[in-house]
Amino acid sequence: MEPIRDPKVLARVRLMFDLYEAAEEIMRQNLLRWFPQESEDLIERRLRAWLRKDSNFRRTPFEADLSGRSSSH
Repeated sequence: MEPIRDPKVLARVRLMFDLYEAAEEIMRQNLLRWFPQESEDLIERRLRAWLRKDSNFRRTPFEADLSGRSSSH
């Protein structure tokens, strides 16, 4: 399989990664604003739960089950 060299495709891939990074940073900023009392570690745990669409992650209110338990076990 040959590497992709088409400049249009490469530009789209770069844009995709830029948008992903921007979305992650926007959510991190939202979490910091919504939960100003929480530690950086808890904010990162909430961010990871959001990124993986964790089944323990509740959208309303915006909370994650941070106990470390998974509903699948």
